[in-house]
Amino acid sequence: MNRRPSNGWIRLATPITAIAMLLCGGGAFSAPSAVGAAAADPASRVLDADVNKRWLGTTAEPGEEARLSESQVRKLLRSAAEVAVVRSPQLAQMRAEWEAARLDVEQAKGARWPKVQIGLSSESLGLGAGTKTNTPGAASVLASLPVFDWGYLSNLIESRSSLEQAGELKWVAGVEGLVYEVCTNLVEQNKATIIAQASSESIARIQALVRMLTDIVAVDRGRASELTQARAKLLQAEAARDASVAKVRTLRIALHRLIGDASVTPPSEGEWELGIGTLETTLAAAAQHPSIAQASAEAEAARRTADAARASLLPQLNFAVSKTTQRDGLGRIQPWQAGLSVNWTAFEGGSARAAELAARQRANASEMRKDQLREDVEFQVRTAFEDANTLAQRATAYRGLVAETEQVRRLFFEQWYHLGRRSLLDVLQAENEYYINKVAMHTTQFDSYQAVLKMYASSGTLVQWLGGVDQSAGAAPLSMLRSDVPQLTK
Repeated sequence: MNRRPSNGWIRLATPITAIAMLLCGGGAFSAPSAVGAAAADPASRVLDADVNKRWLGTTAEPGEEARLSESQVRKLLRSAAEVAVVRSPQLAQMRAEWEAARLDVEQAKGARWPKVQIGLSSESLGLGAGTKTNTPGAASVLASLPVFDWGYLSNLIESRSSLEQAGELKWVAGVEGLVYEVCTNLVEQNKATIIAQASSESIARIQALVRMLTDIVAVDRGRASELTQARAKLLQAEAARDASVAKVRTLRIALHRLIGDASVTPPSEGEWELGIGTLETTLAAAAQHPSIAQASAEAEAARRTADAARASLLPQLNFAVSKTTQRDGLGRIQPWQAGLSVNWTAFEGGSARAAELAARQRANASEMRKDQLREDVEFQVRTAFEDANTLAQRATAYRGLVAETEQVRRLFFEQWYHLGRRSLLDVLQAENEYYINKVAMHTTQFDSYQAVLKMYASSGTLVQWLGGVDQSAGAAPLSMLRSDVPQLTK
């Protein structure tokens, strides 16, 4: 006859019954038919409820998770980017260089105004042999104004104005790069957080299985191998979870370097509504990339510098007015004197000619760099556009695969737990495939978001895109992030 043990599990009393169970499929890798039905003990019922909740509980189907709208994504990324732009030492350095270039323009413009020089001299005493005469002290004033210089000052001013423009564009390009770095960090951090969450969910299911098997092995030692397999899978899942958590911590440290103690919490939603846009529009915007415009401004500055160097070789016509309090030999006061003067450096060793040629070579180098940048930007935009579309399609395919493997995982567990027609290895393998596909889905999904952000950053429009937050979202209007920083006085 059968005897019910005190722990609630049914024990077979006769060898014939045990052999019958073995022939019916109740081997070492199968759950006994009484696993779910003979839980007369209250503790076993609680255990069964926990296992079923972990493995058969309702979960959100892929594609039905909470979605983050594009305006919300922009608002989140923008809040972090603003902080990073304001506190960045690198951008502060670029801004100081931009200010220095602006002051260089003012210096060149000042050369067009008259120069007034005032001199004072003390009384001079005659020393040594000969007639000794003492010259009384005097004061003098000299005002000079350039009249004609073959365009030297004009070219110099234009050259420095172009350098000022290049400094501004360098700062704008630096803002684009910094904002992209912040956005990339936030996307990667969100991806690692969601993957860690998926790992924790998988760990919870395997832990429930391990607890159940531990209770079973306490009664049936023949099933110890199943417990060993479950514990091995649990250790693998915990290692994957720890790797994701470590990556989250690393990304948080990197984000802290960019935004300091400002609190920016990545969203918990696994799906974002980001539009990719059209390739033609993005390429048209990429033609105005700040780095390309900076190279063009530097080329213009070099050409103007070369023209100024050539003009310096030609005679310079100046107008001068002077007055001195020094009296002549008869003690008469000297009158005001005014006149034109021509200054021409007839020979200077070829230095001005060499400076002109060097400036023209720099202009050529800047032009070639501009062409190379244009090709690089176009390549990056096209690559990011293709990656965004391809990864989005792969994420959709993985979403369907996750839904299928979710059903397989549940069915395998039911067949093992209730019917004994699947081995525990099948159940753990199905769980592992489900986890791998879910991680792949999140990875490709967030990689597609990265590609979208890279496409905007490569075209130089990421800051402009972040500034397109809806007014209804509670964000202040923003045309460019640089408007939040005090502008230079023109």
